[in-house]
Amino acid sequence: MKLTHVRVRGYRCVRDTGWFEVEQAKTILLGPNEAGKTAVLEALQQINLPAGVKELDPLRDYPRKHYNAGIQSQKRDPSEIRFASARFRLETDDLTELADGLAATEYCCTRYLDDSFTHDIKGGPEVVVSNEEIRKDLARLAAHVDKSHADAEDVEGEQPPSAALDDIIREWQVGTTLIDQDCREELRSWLDSVIVLVDEGSSTEDARHTPLLEYTHAPEQRKSVLETLESRLPVFV
Repeated sequence: MKLTHVRVRGYRCVRDTGWFEVEQAKTILLGPNEAGKTAVLEALQQINLPAGVKELDPLRDYPRKHYNAGIQSQKRDPSEIRFASARFRLETDDLTELADGLAATEYCCTRYLDDSFTHDIKGGPEVVVSNEEIRKDLARLAAHVDKSHADAEDVEGEQPPSAALDDIIREWQVGTTLIDQDCREELRSWLDSVIVLVDEGSSTEDARHTPLLEYTHAPEQRKSVLETLESRLPVFV
């Protein structure tokens, strides 16, 4: 992967560089002595430290004025203070490590003042964050498979497929419940069970079922992509 953009905030004498581009061939930092050129590079190293380089120390590395006014007074949490962020363009050898159809376009990562690390990708599998995003599609699909179930033979007295779905989503709070792992697994099982009831001639319902099933797999897929890319993150020497 290739580093394309960098931002450093609140590291020693550096207040905020803003996002700046890293050129393909050469990037030159210009400034007088003590302007913070070395501090920018040292902060960037914290994204992925080489052996032998000192780890971040908030007392030493965070501007003392902000440390006293914010952290020491407990007005700010170091886990919420970003100080070094980087964006990478993925290369062919990175993409070949990812599963088919999961090709991300950009990898972004940030190191925080407590030395915690977050990362994300642009592109790749989308993750449903709220039940509200899929509730309507689930209701429409349930109505469709209920009809197919009712038209089938030897189903008298059996519960319609929507009954099992109702058991899954009964505890959902509108717009607030995250699609957690247990719920995804239950939804995945239900969606697998009703696939035979989706009318092959209905492109609408088939197009509704497929994305719903993909949503249940997306968080695991996205996590796998991020783990792979983190393992390929360059060391900043």
